[in-house]
Amino acid sequence: MVYSLEILKDHLEKNAGETGVKIFQTSVSKIKIGEKPSNEQLIKLSIEIEKKLKLFFGNIKAKEILDKLEQRASESQVNLESVLKPHLEAIFKTKGLPGESYLREVVRNVVSKGYIGDENKAIEVLKRLSKKKVIYALNYCMTRNELHSFIDGYPTYTQEDLENFINSLRNKKLESNPDTIRALIEKERLYRKFEEQTTEDIFQEKIFEQYILLFKSTNNADYKFLMVDEELKDLLLKKISNVAFAKI
Repeated sequence: MVYSLEILKDHLEKNAGETGVKIFQTSVSKIKIGEKPSNEQLIKLSIEIEKKLKLFFGNIKAKEILDKLEQRASESQVNLESVLKPHLEAIFKTKGLPGESYLREVVRNVVSKGYIGDENKAIEVLKRLSKKKVIYALNYCMTRNELHSFIDGYPTYTQEDLENFINSLRNKKLESNPDTIRALIEKERLYRKFEEQTTEDIFQEKIFEQYILLFKSTNNADYKFLMVDEELKDLLLKKISNVAFAKI
């Protein structure tokens, strides 16, 4: 886990006293850490601090200090996500996919309201949460397309038809809970009858279509963090193989 300078310094001071502060200062000097260190530098710093803690306090005490640090960082991560999530939700609802510059604007906004912490870490959290939302949208739309094909092909399906369909969904690593699939089928039939879509359907399709359009645009540099993600690309390739951009 990568720890910010603020967390490292504060934790060492509280748990190792003056020796901890000296360990922090000498390690920062040795790694030549600046005001805005990279993740690689922070990892090197953590390794250097661990070595010095073992040297001064022994393996058992050093492990105890580091375990507390990891627990504190995990709690901080949860708190940070709870602070950032509402802002990200608002962006997705109003704008759709956020570019990296937009995420930085969100962090600046949060900082202006009193957030104290590693801004780069906050941006990484926003990127990770954004990827999760796109992954959900892709899976959501892929499952809906499969449901449409099933309903078209089996207007009056048998139990065996349904079981085969659920197995095919399971093989494709899509939603395959039998009760959920039955409920989704009935929902799709109902909305087809009235030629309507749910708000959720419309929202998830918007995210999916925006994501596909990134690969057709020459002005997509701000979205590279979404485009180079292997899990997202793998899902997109599966989607393309099924519908071949039919919606665009």
